[in-house]
Amino acid sequence: MSNASQCILAIGKMGNGKSFAGRIFGATTIVGHSTNSETDEVTVHYCGNGFLC
Repeated sequence: MSNASQCILAIGKMGNGKSFAGRIFGATTIVGHSTNSETDEVTVHYCGNGFLC
């Protein structure tokens, strides 16, 4: 039995795609002033050729 779930951590400075912006990969996030945030569950699909969509 294997677990198909993976965790994707978007890192970097300010910009699109990170929880600081209030959305991560299209899912709504709850942004606070600490190191913690709550993010909706996001499903990422492998599209082939090394790409995720």
